[in-house]
Amino acid sequence: MKKTKILAALAATMAVGATCAFAANPFADVPADSWAYQSVVTLANSGILQGVDGTHFQGNRNITRYEAAEITAKAMAHADRANAQQRAIINKLAHEFAGELNTLGVRVANLEDQVGTVKFSG
Repeated sequence: MKKTKILAALAATMAVGATCAFAANPFADVPADSWAYQSVVTLANSGILQGVDGTHFQGNRNITRYEAAEITAKAMAHADRANAQQRAIINKLAHEFAGELNTLGVRVANLEDQVGTVKFSG
């Protein structure tokens, strides 16, 4: 799965504020003139993206379903800042990665009713 596909979905989901519009670039391999720069910075500053080693994003690298589930779990944890449309996207991602989220210890049952109260365990 391309990281850019997950990034695009989550950027649309979590880019709810411009609080990091002037934030420092967290990744050495994402130039300020990149089409993905603002979304990557927003998601990194929100704690949703960590990059590969904390310094590099490697946006052209394919990610595993497990990595996509980790990103989804982090988006779920920030769902309280999302609007209804953004929560619908988070729900869709959570449904897609339900098996992996369960492996991570994230409860997904009845997510449509509980998206703002997701809890991590373990």
